[in-house]
This record gives sequence, structure tokens and C-alpha cells, in this order.
Amino acid sequence: PKFVRLHFFPSNYDVQNFSRSDAVFSVGSGPYTLLQNFSASLVADNLTRPQFSKEFCVVVEDNQRLNLTFTPGTDRPAAYALINGIEI
Repeated sequence: PKFVRLHFFPSNYDVQNFSRSDAVFSVGSGPYTLLQNFSASLVADNLTRPQFSKEFCVVVEDNQRLNLTFTPGTDRPAAYALINGIEI
């Protein structure tokens, strides 16, 4: 197994006109969904912390590659996926 840690620091990125509330996305690895319609800004606001991380255990055999797929949410036209760090 591989341990995957995703780091989040939701913020407005004014230069690119990215609002933190539009960062809604899903994360998958092979046939598994790790996060679905995930909003880092809602989680950070709920935790009352500016940054946080989420950890997952993903089974990857020795002859396989670990593939992570980030997909912006489809219910928001301005949705985007943003991860501030990935540890494996």
C-alpha cells in the first residue's frame, strides 16, 4: 500500500481570478474515489483552520503505477481543482 497525503490551503488567487469557493473537485485513484465534490474552503472554514491535510491508503502493487486524477466539479462553471501539496 501507498499512503497519500493531500495538503490544502484554500485562498483566493486574485491574479488568476480564482475564488476559493469555486475550488470544488473530485479525486480518484484507479477505480476508487478518494474525494467527491470536495470543497477545501468549506472544510477549512468548518475546522476554523487556514490549512489542513487529508490522508488515504491506496493499494498499489509493485508492478503498478499510482495514478491520481483530479476532476473539477461539473455543477459549477468556474470550478477548478487545487492541491497545495502531495506526499506519497
